Amino acid sequence: KGAAEKAKLLPEIKVETWQAGEVAELLHEGPYDLKCGTVDKLHNFIKAEGYEIAGEPEEEYVYGPGSFFRGNPKTYLTIVRCPVRPTPEAVARRAKGKEEKKPGKSKHEGPEEAE
Repeated sequence: KGAAEKAKLLPEIKVETWQAGEVAELLHEGPYDLKCGTVDKLHNFIKAEGYEIAGEPEEEYVYGPGSFFRGNPKTYLTIVRCPVRPTPEAVARRAKGKEEKKPGKSKHEGPEEAE
């Protein structure tokens, strides 16, 4: 077969630009089947920090089973990552906080009192 015919048999390869923006991520150490606790911890963190999940989560397998050997699942490393965005409430709180910190007279400032 010629090169063009062989190329048609290969899966399509393409370059994509990811625009995930802000993400929250956490390293899971151990077997994949115990990852639920790590995912729960990540979701709780996202909520506690005033964010919400803004897209599909992804996993990056840093260290895991090889092609020929299973390896030790206790040593697997997986980054669990979720795109996030601030909740509307968090955006409003942050905007309010910035307004209160603007330079100028605060409501508590007044003429200095003589001692």
